[in-house]
Amino acid sequence: MVLLEAMRASVPVVASRVGGLVEALGETPWLVPVGNDTAMVDAVQSMLENSDARRDWSSELRQRFERSGTIRASADQVLKIYRGEVA
Repeated sequence: MVLLEAMRASVPVVASRVGGLVEALGETPWLVPVGNDTAMVDAVQSMLENSDARRDWSSELRQRFERSGTIRASADQVLKIYRGEVA
């Protein structure tokens, strides 16, 4: 649910490729391999140093949230992804 809150608030997200995040966010350089501390540090540093990328990713997240409909619908979709119910 933190992901949905970030998307709604247009907050850029850098995260590990766990659960349904790839399905929810798509292919993006802001998802890094699980356990790869170096990749996480590099992604966060890149996000902090690149205001254009940060702005674009924030905008993309907000648009994805708005396309998904209500918070409840978004939450239901995320739960389906985590449960493996979405192909």
